[in-house]
Amino acid sequence: MSVLPDPGASRAVLVGTSRYEYLEPLPAVANNLRALAGLLSGPLSLQLPARHVNVVEDPAAAHTVVGAVRQAAAEATNTLVVYFAGHGLVDARDQLVLALPDGVRPCRDRSAL
Repeated sequence: MSVLPDPGASRAVLVGTSRYEYLEPLPAVANNLRALAGLLSGPLSLQLPARHVNVVEDPAAAHTVVGAVRQAAAEATNTLVVYFAGHGLVDARDQLVLALPDGVRPCRDRSAL
């Protein structure tokens, strides 16, 4: 019995935002994405084929991220890994929002959200 996912039937989507219009940059995110993609495809990890690891770096719009996740979810019949590196914000309903490069300017006064 194998405890690891089936590499041929699994997918990974790695999303990272390192540059922002209104938030501090996170330059390490780009290296983080490449390193994790290599690890997931490497012999000491899940051994996913490189074509099964989709890296979405500094996506311009939310639909880019959603589309990548939907495609991977439709293709994965075993394991789906979704990873995000970047800033997160809290919206007016106290929900976590994953920040994209051109996201809204953060508001210091949460009651004004």
